[in-house]
Amino acid sequence: MLKHSVLLGSAALLMAATTASALDLDDVAIQSGKLVITGRTDKPKQPVELLNSGDKTQSSSSRRFRLSLSYQPETCKLDLKVGDEVLKDLLVANCAPRGPKGEPGAKGEPGPRGEAGPKGEPGAKGEPGAKGDSGPRGDAGPKGDTGAKGEPGPKGDTGPQGEPGPKG
Repeated sequence: MLKHSVLLGSAALLMAATTASALDLDDVAIQSGKLVITGRTDKPKQPVELLNSGDKTQSSSSRRFRLSLSYQPETCKLDLKVGDEVLKDLLVANCAPRGPKGEPGAKGEPGPRGEAGPKGEPGAKGEPGAKGDSGPRGDAGPKGDTGAKGEPGPKGDTGPQGEPGPKG
């Protein structure tokens, strides 16, 4: 496997060296799950773009550059643009084309129940409901205390004359 990776890396470097003089590549490889591209440009502060993903960087004043991306090309080939030149079909070391998607596995057991979250805010006040039926009549309450004596009322009108009594 190591021999295969070295061969792919060497092929990429050979292709880059013979294709264009604007770029000297040190690494074009998958390292720890990331695509790593390092090298030197022909001029300082020169833009370098990975055309497959659109990611860009710029070489330093010493003409060095580095791209480290969470990107793996599907075909293990990529295209770089340096200044106005485009380098096509650079091979990526430690890369293999992806196989077809596998079947989903069996559903696992549910995990333990988590703790309840914090209590939520109370909701908005609702509309009042319809008036309900009257309840049953309750028992009479205990007799209250006698109140204070009231003032005498005003004198009333004289009543009609009564009939004469029996003769004596």
